[in-house]
Amino acid sequence: MDHEPSPTDAPGPSATEDSDVHRDSSGATRAVSNAECRAKESKRQSKRLLLNAGKRGQRAAQNKAAHSSGAPLGCTEQALTRVEFTPHDRPFAMWLRFGKPKITLVPAPGHPAECYAPGQVFGLARSVSHHDGDAQSTFDVLEAGQPEDDVTAQPCVRPGAHILLSAKGWRTVSRVFSLIDAIEALGIDPCCLAPAFWTEIQSHLPHHRTHVPDAGKHAQPSAQDARRRS
Repeated sequence: MDHEPSPTDAPGPSATEDSDVHRDSSGATRAVSNAECRAKESKRQSKRLLLNAGKRGQRAAQNKAAHSSGAPLGCTEQALTRVEFTPHDRPFAMWLRFGKPKITLVPAPGHPAECYAPGQVFGLARSVSHHDGDAQSTFDVLEAGQPEDDVTAQPCVRPGAHILLSAKGWRTVSRVFSLIDAIEALGIDPCCLAPAFWTEIQSHLPHHRTHVPDAGKHAQPSAQDARRRS
């Protein structure tokens, strides 16, 4: 006489099936773990590359200063590059993101000027807001030149300077600011990086095309880097 199999009689998963499921689960776990390890290693490599680049830049800058004929302490005021901060309308802002001037002059009240010796590097940011809500942000890394150098004219920079990096537009400027933040977080002074470091970064920035409005977003000096603003 036939009878229905009880639940206890129903065939369960075989040992082979259990092994396959366990193997699939272990494989997925290993794949996730390997992906996380690769991501962590990539982050570590990026940090090492940035740190090594910074150290090379610091050594190059120190060697350049040691062998430079134009010693910063002995150069005359005529040999200095002046960054002049003069009062402007409120929509305009200019400040140094980084820089260590040799001297600071105040030729007239409210008109400070920071002076850099040949070979010194500094970062100058500008932001202009228009009445229609459009904004233009720029950031330049500049190197002070020798008196006989053919330098590039820059607003408020006398007589001009060598342009190592030029970022235009808030999106590009913010990327450069983030890089500088990362450099400083590693304990590296951006002023000590070699000019070649900045020209290498420039090669990775998008080429400047016709101005596209920043849609109201523009660079603003933080509490740390707003050393001068007019």
